[in-house]
Amino acid sequence: RLSQPPLVRFVASALTAGMLYAPFDVTGAKFLWWTWHDTDAAVQERWLGVPVGSTMFTIMHTFCFHGLLHLFALRAPCLSTLRFVGALVGVCVFGTPAMMIAMGPSQLLQLKIEDGVVTQMPGRPDLPSLGLALAGLSVVAFFARLLSRRAAAPPHFMSVHAMSSAVDLALWAAAAAYFCTLILVMAFGKPDMVVAEGIHQTYGECGVHDVDLSNYSRYKYLCQDNFDEDFRFDCAPEQPLPPPTPSWFTLCGKPHSDHMTYLGAVAALSLAASITLAAMLGQSWAAPQKQSKRD
Repeated sequence: RLSQPPLVRFVASALTAGMLYAPFDVTGAKFLWWTWHDTDAAVQERWLGVPVGSTMFTIMHTFCFHGLLHLFALRAPCLSTLRFVGALVGVCVFGTPAMMIAMGPSQLLQLKIEDGVVTQMPGRPDLPSLGLALAGLSVVAFFARLLSRRAAAPPHFMSVHAMSSAVDLALWAAAAAYFCTLILVMAFGKPDMVVAEGIHQTYGECGVHDVDLSNYSRYKYLCQDNFDEDFRFDCAPEQPLPPPTPSWFTLCGKPHSDHMTYLGAVAALSLAASITLAAMLGQSWAAPQKQSKRD
């Protein structure tokens, strides 16, 4: 929707996706819509209960997804069936590897080498690595705009086909309803009343050490006597521990410890995302007005 060079559009979609998903991530973690591994390095560093790795994944995966979609489909003036199928396969095959490569440079500070031997691989997303990723995207967007010559750019699928203001308005309204729902849940929901029965980190013996693929140490199992998460076990007294199925059991939510901070974060992120989407989708809303002025 932005009349900008492709790389700028990739960055814009990545940052917008981060803002779109972050309120859902905060709300979902607080109300136990899902749970995270208690000690895994990839999800250990968190903000308001959200792993930094989840935020980085959302941003960098969307950047790569948009880039691959542009490569396979959007840069063409028309979208044939063959191109559509090729784009679908290409994005599915290369999306995750591209995201892993894109996330790598921002985590190189975690690389440790002792006596010529690698003792620690990157693989623990934290706030410094997220900051480096955002800075890198900003640099990409800056130089893309600086070096671009938009007048010489060939037409692409989104520029050739007219945008429907009604469809774009409906998309924005749906997004606004989504954000309002999350704000209402965070404002009036009672996380301490949540009972979450389902798949969680495997329950087992306390203190069983394990290592992940990046050689980070962790505890293999979730244990009632040693965990640091925003849930508890005591709302299901009839539940035996360890549970009969180690990965399927019941957890309970905890009351808000800082309700206004959580609510403010969800509201601020929702507002920022709504404004950003309006700026993008508003291009088509203004088009009929411009046409009528010329007439």
